[in-house]
Amino acid sequence: METVAKYAYEVYKKESFTKAAQALYISQPSLSAAISRLEKELGFKIFDRSSIPLSLTVEGRIYIESIEEIMESESNMRKRIRDL
Repeated sequence: METVAKYAYEVYKKESFTKAAQALYISQPSLSAAISRLEKELGFKIFDRSSIPLSLTVEGRIYIESIEEIMESESNMRKRIRDL
């Protein structure tokens, strides 16, 4: 999975850019910039920044659910390969 998708998922889990940046060992401005670039590329906002704690937009919910599906698929692939 792309690094920026992992960043977005961490922001979602922590409900905070600051806490996510600390967990990812990057600066908060760098994290915010990466998420902003991702949102621009996708054409929609992932996070509603006006609420505390941070919340997802409707489109953001779909994006995060898709990331979770990708993570599950990657986990299943690794398990299948280990089981060979």
